[in-house]
Amino acid sequence: MVGFIQARRLQSKHRDTGLVPELETYLQIRRDTSGLKPLIDFLEYTLRIDFPEEVINHPVMQALKDCTNDFTTWSNVSKSFSEAFLP
Repeated sequence: MVGFIQARRLQSKHRDTGLVPELETYLQIRRDTSGLKPLIDFLEYTLRIDFPEEVINHPVMQALKDCTNDFTTWSNVSKSFSEAFLP
């Protein structure tokens, strides 16, 4: 949750100052502000899935979490974009 709160503060600061971050920075902030990182952890807990640390920290597992986050987050951006700019 700390990462989520920090990312929301940074996003707000960028909005207030008009700063547009570089793509890689934006992607990381977007992943953190989506709320999916704590949700995935919460699902693992509630479903009683107890992965060993080496599985949780494995690069493939981290990439899978990032891809899941991106798919959900960017779907939301695409919908907002199309509603705002397309007839």
